Amino acid sequence: MSREIRQLLLTTARAVSRYNRAQTTELNVSPVHSMALLAIDEDPGQTVGALAARLDLKQSRTSMLVDALIEADLVRRETDPQDRRRAQLYIADSAKEMVKDLSRARETTEKLIQETLSVDEAARFMRVLEKLYARLSEETGEIEGDPPADNYVL
Repeated sequence: MSREIRQLLLTTARAVSRYNRAQTTELNVSPVHSMALLAIDEDPGQTVGALAARLDLKQSRTSMLVDALIEADLVRRETDPQDRRRAQLYIADSAKEMVKDLSRARETTEKLIQETLSVDEAARFMRVLEKLYARLSEETGEIEGDPPADNYVL
């Protein structure tokens, strides 16, 4: 094989990210903020801890991420009425259209991938990626997402 698998995975992930960003350029939001907004929209009322687990980030990093989203008036934090020690996360009204745009961009990216791979190829690819992820997670104990990007508004 002329290319390393690791390098091809990284290159492909970057290409997918670039394609997705091209769909959302006017939103001026980083990929990790986009993922957080979509995750909060898909599971309204979740805690920072639940969001951290879903995004595969440390809770401290996720807390800073949420703080930035709240500061930008894209997310709101509410006290859990059942347990006042817990805070729940919701998409702010001002961000609902942005989240719809992010969701459409994700669907466009997913559609391109599905058009490129056959159903069998996609299923095999998912199994291979899940297996690789599980092994890497086992070896490292945890995997943190992308480092913060200072060149984004969010």
